[in-house]
Amino acid sequence: MQEQDNAPAAPVRSKKTTKIFLSRENENLRRNALSWEALGAIASRLSNGQSFDTVLNEAIRECAQSLDATLLCVLFVNETGTSLEIQASVGFTPGFTQDIPIAENESFVDAARRGLPDWMLRGDDELASYDPSLEHAVFIPVTYREIPLGVLCAARMSDYRRFNQEEMRVLLSIANQIALSAFLEGPVRAVIEKERVERDLQFAHALKGKVLPRKFPELPGFSTSLRCLRSLQPRGDFYDGLILPQNRAVLVVGESSGYGFQGALNVANLIPVIRGGLARGTKPEDILSNLNTSLIENGSRSQMVNICLADIDLTTRKLVLYKAGNTAVYLKNQRKIECYHSVSGAPLGVISNYAIHKEEIQLGEDSYFLIVTDGISKCVAGDGQYFSRDKILSILRETDGIRNEADCNIADIMASRILEQSTGTIVEDDVVLLGVETRQ
Repeated sequence: MQEQDNAPAAPVRSKKTTKIFLSRENENLRRNALSWEALGAIASRLSNGQSFDTVLNEAIRECAQSLDATLLCVLFVNETGTSLEIQASVGFTPGFTQDIPIAENESFVDAARRGLPDWMLRGDDELASYDPSLEHAVFIPVTYREIPLGVLCAARMSDYRRFNQEEMRVLLSIANQIALSAFLEGPVRAVIEKERVERDLQFAHALKGKVLPRKFPELPGFSTSLRCLRSLQPRGDFYDGLILPQNRAVLVVGESSGYGFQGALNVANLIPVIRGGLARGTKPEDILSNLNTSLIENGSRSQMVNICLADIDLTTRKLVLYKAGNTAVYLKNQRKIECYHSVSGAPLGVISNYAIHKEEIQLGEDSYFLIVTDGISKCVAGDGQYFSRDKILSILRETDGIRNEADCNIADIMASRILEQSTGTIVEDDVVLLGVETRQ
């Protein structure tokens, strides 16, 4: 006996019904194909020299026609990030322009949904199919690498039909292609660059904050003060301080090439090398020599490091300075204030077999040394003069009596003078000032 097939029977369609069904499917496929074609033409037209505005308007018009959308528009955020502006559209009154303010903590999509005039999305209020919830309208974020640039809005105002799944795929692809083209050729490139720079700055500050010590070690018999004056864009300035066996302290101040993210990354790679060498008992000059060799072999001379390492015997007050490059040291000893070293050869990472500069100094009563990174030479005082070596020496000599009376560290005094005379804004470069004074 032949077994019965229990599979459900296929639905039976009349020839007429099947023909109508296939016609609708073919029409949808045809329209979607036209949308994909218009979408793919954006990049090719841009490469042929057409302006971004012209290409975008043509593509929006063709995509709207193929999707049977009576409204299709792109709104881009302005350079200040405060409003959305209509860049290309279909379904608007000719010549219509409207800026949509963006409220605080409001997404671009919410701003577009709130700010576009109702009649543009709702059409004829007398239609029986009127949908006051605006669910027939589609708002798609236009983003490039997670950076919001604007909104793509689409709607069918004639009958309020919603877009199907395939049509939504087309609209999403349109938004993505517009974002890419806007980045390459369009008016929002400045917005993207500004956003990228701000993210890099935030990351650079966060990275340096994790690597650099939050508190400098206290040195018995000495007063220390560390001041960091940040520029608008962080550089590769760094500092560190360690208490070592045999009553020694090693303080490090320097500057690596690079700014923003790259400068912070250079600092993050340098500090562990120096700390590790000191913890293992490696001589400071060997640490710097090995660092110089590593920079040359691995960096192809693309990274340079100006550095001063101060090795202090806390018992005898003997100071040994190890220097490379232009990190300056100002010294008061035996009542004489001088710039001990402003330039000591090339920075690390430039010359092979580099001889590290080494100097031994016996500190006495009421002595101090001030280590300053090169950024101070780019600070401009109110009289238009830069903080040159002579100007810094003049300030140090002028304020020496004030320092003793007010019990202020020399780094605090110098930082205050820089901020006062440069109107409180360090524009060109970061500045690190480390002051170490002998105490009774």
